[in-house]
This record gives sequence, structure tokens and C-alpha cells, in this order.
Amino acid sequence: MAYGRGRGVSQRIARELHDVVAHHMSMIAIQAEAAPYKVEAVPDETRRDLSEIRATALDALTEMRRILGVLRSADGAETAPQPSLERLDELVATRAAPG
Repeated sequence: MAYGRGRGVSQRIARELHDVVAHHMSMIAIQAEAAPYKVEAVPDETRRDLSEIRATALDALTEMRRILGVLRSADGAETAPQPSLERLDELVATRAAPG
């Protein structure tokens, strides 16, 4: 019985955490997408940087939803496929870029 109550508490915490963090990450993504439209001339490098910020925020939202799904599952066994090494070169290239 205590396990069931603890499970409910962890699900509520996960939901609250998701709500708070998802809101802020969504705001980051929206602001990064809208920023270039607020000024007349935006350098291409800045546009790329803002695009990367938006993409990273959206990736974080996806991961958070995946984690929340695991926390919501009855026994924690339901998981989404984990990232594979297929995108490793892409990850290294985006993180090694100057700026």
C-alpha cells in the first residue's frame, strides 16, 4: 500500500516538474524563433545560433516527455528507444561549432 501512495506522489511531482520546465523550455524555443524578426538585420551566424537554441529546447522537451512517460508507467518498464550512435557525428558537429 505504501508503494502505491509513493508512486502517486512521484507521479504528481513528475507532472509538476514537467509543467514548470516545459513552460520555460517552450518559452525559450518561441523567443529564439521570434528574435530574428525583432530587428532589421540579423547576421547569419546569429540566426544559426538562435535556430540551434530553439532545436535544443525542443529536444529537451521531447526528452522530458519521454522521461515523464517512464515515470507514469506502472512498473517503469515502458521506455522509448534510446538515442543511438547514428547521430553522433551530428551531435559532435553542433556542439563543436564556435559560439
